[in-house]
Amino acid sequence: MSEPDDKIEQLREQFAGNYVAWLDDTVILSSETYGELCDRLEEMPVDQARVSIEYLEPADVVRVY
Repeated sequence: MSEPDDKIEQLREQFAGNYVAWLDDTVILSSETYGELCDRLEEMPVDQARVSIEYLEPADVVRVY
């Protein structure tokens, strides 16, 4: 695996099953629920327009659409 892939896998292991808020290339918050993540994010002194939110599936979960 390449270095970026290794980092993604490491983050997936650490935050699996959680919503994460990213600022640039850094996870600044994580939570089991989207609502809690948003509430905590509102309390932070960050430009929310620069923050991305993503749900990281556990490694053993496969979604079929």
